[in-house]
Amino acid sequence: MFPKLAKVSEEQYRPDISVQGKGYITICVARNSRATNVYWQLVDPDFSLLELGFEWPSGRLINCAVSLFNGEVEDCQNQTPPQGNPGTPMFDLSPWPLQVSEREVRGSHIKQPGRIRLLKKHKGVSIVCQEGFPLRSVEYGGKLVCDFGGGNELLALSLVGDFPL
Repeated sequence: MFPKLAKVSEEQYRPDISVQGKGYITICVARNSRATNVYWQLVDPDFSLLELGFEWPSGRLINCAVSLFNGEVEDCQNQTPPQGNPGTPMFDLSPWPLQVSEREVRGSHIKQPGRIRLLKKHKGVSIVCQEGFPLRSVEYGGKLVCDFGGGNELLALSLVGDFPL
């Protein structure tokens, strides 16, 4: 089950992006220290690991990390990262099997088998979660673009800037 867009908020947050290589990419967005976080992972233990963090219950994307990537970065220098409408993507967490109590959220890590692709573009990097044609893009703080398919499922995240890959 891939994360799905629920709505776009007009709130503006600016992501902090760190790319230290193809196996260590982190994106952090302003967090509420009192909020509970839930995580979705796209995992192939020998190839790649992508983890997305969401603030619960709002579904706001607050974290993205590629902590493992053993593939080749695809050279797409003739392409630029996509552009989207500005806003803050809020994801639908209701289908996830979370157990909620007053003190905590259990089952806060959801794992999905699969591999990512990394594309080096002119002035950006794209992390492709699944293949498909994006029907909607949301530009998050001018530095991160989330692409969504026909069912509002997340297809890719694109980092805007010059990164060492």
